[in-house]
Amino acid sequence: MKQRNTDIDWIRAILIILMILIHIVSFGNAYPQLKAGILSFMMPTFLIITGYLVNIEKTGKQMRNYLKCLALPYVIMVTGFSVLSYFMPVRDGITELSLSQICEKIFVTSIGPYWFIQTMIICGALYYFCFHGRNWNDLRKNYTKRDTYASLFVFAVTLLLISETPALSASAAAYYFIGVVIRQSKMEWSKLFRHEFFAIFLWIYLLYRNDWYDWGSLAVVFSCWCCISTLLFLQHLFDTPKRFKDFSPKIEKVARVTNRIKNTLLYIGRNTLPIYLFHPIFTMAAKFYHPLFSWDRSEICFALVTIFIAIAGSIGIAKMMEKTHLAYLFGKGKILR
Repeated sequence: MKQRNTDIDWIRAILIILMILIHIVSFGNAYPQLKAGILSFMMPTFLIITGYLVNIEKTGKQMRNYLKCLALPYVIMVTGFSVLSYFMPVRDGITELSLSQICEKIFVTSIGPYWFIQTMIICGALYYFCFHGRNWNDLRKNYTKRDTYASLFVFAVTLLLISETPALSASAAAYYFIGVVIRQSKMEWSKLFRHEFFAIFLWIYLLYRNDWYDWGSLAVVFSCWCCISTLLFLQHLFDTPKRFKDFSPKIEKVARVTNRIKNTLLYIGRNTLPIYLFHPIFTMAAKFYHPLFSWDRSEICFALVTIFIAIAGSIGIAKMMEKTHLAYLFGKGKILR
C-alpha cells in the first residue's frame, strides 16, 4: 500500500479548521477582512490538492465507486440543507419547498459549502473521461508525454465548456486543473512545495492587498503556494523538539506534546470529508449557545469552542454511522480513515 503523504494531511487539517472558522457567522462579522483573506486562498488551495490527489489510474469500476461515494453524501446533505434553508435564513436558500427547487440545488447551483463536492464530482468525472474515454484508447496504447498533453488539452477545453453553465465555476475548475497538471507532470510534491520561512513574508504582503483576493488573480496562485510553504514550515517547527528530546527532560516533554498535537492534526487531515459534510450542523447550532459567550467580545473563545465541537461532532457522527451501518448510505462501510 502506498504510504500517505503526511505533508498533505497536515495542510488539509489546517485548511479545514480555517474553513470552519469562516463559517462561524459571528466571527466573520467581527473580522470581515480576516474572513475575506482566508477565503482568497483557502478553497483554491483545497482544489489544487484535490486535483493532485485524484488517481485516474483506476479501473472504470473503481472510479465509479469513487464518484458514487461523493455523489451519495452530496445528494443527501444538499437535500437536507435545502429543506433547512426554507425554514432558516440561509444564503442562496430555497424560497419554495418543492422538488424542482431541491433538484435545482442538487444538479445545478448547489447550496452552502457543498458546491465543493459538486466541483469534485464534475471535475473528477471529466478528468477520468478525458484520459480514459473510449475515443482515446487507441491514442493511449503507447503512452507518451504527447498523449498526456493531448488529454490535458481536452480536459481543459471540457472544463471551460462546462464552466459556461451554473454547475461549475471557471476559477474553481482552474485550480483543480493546476493540481491535475502537477500530478500528470510527475513532479514530486516534496520538491515542488517545500517548507520555506521567507514564504511567510510574501504571503503577508499578498493578503494585505485585498484588491488581489479575486480567484481570477494570479496573486491568488502565489498565495496558494505561500500558504502551502508556510504550513509546511510550521510542521517543520512542530518536528524540531523531537530532534533534541534526548538533550533535556523538558525538551522531551515538549516533544511529546507537539507530537500529540501533530498526530491529532494528521488524523483531522485524513478525515476532512466527513468534517466538511457535517460541520454546518454545528456551526448553525452554535448560535444557540452564543449568548453564553457574551463576555467574549473578541469572539475568539466562542470560535475555538465551536471549531472543537464541529470537528469532534462530525467525527462522532461518522463513527456512529459506521457502527450502525448507516455509512452504506454514503456508498461505503467506513467513512473515517
